[in-house]
Amino acid sequence: MKLDFISYTICFLYKNKCHVKYQF
Repeated sequence: MKLDFISYTICFLYKNKCHVKYQF
């Protein structure tokens, strides 16, 4: 859960490096 949250946060901060998992 924590890793997922971190990944989500990173994705939110760096939308250019978003994973396909997180679409904005």
